[in-house]
Amino acid sequence: MKGLRRHLPADLYNVSSLEKEKPYSVIGAERVQTKYGICILLAMKAPSADAVLLFHPRRFTFIFSDFDIDRNNGGMIKINLVYHGICEKTNTYQLSLEPVPENEKPHLNMTVIGF
Repeated sequence: MKGLRRHLPADLYNVSSLEKEKPYSVIGAERVQTKYGICILLAMKAPSADAVLLFHPRRFTFIFSDFDIDRNNGGMIKINLVYHGICEKTNTYQLSLEPVPENEKPHLNMTVIGF
């Protein structure tokens, strides 16, 4: 799914601007090189918008293997990203990835092919 940012009509979000405890359906993922190093760019369905883009913090990059990215982009797995706030002790973002339950339809059914 190369060129996610070019091909999706989405706003770029910061982790801190996500709503707490709300599931964001991950509809696409891409490993990208930035001036700060390699990170993961996620395209997500937000509760208040059609789609948003989020640069996942670099320390979370190891969570997403290329295999997981390919499976998500191919529709074989559906996951939600949930923001839980900032840890008071470490001042870091608290995020979790959760599978979408089988009986729950994803918030946005989108397959992007050929980017």
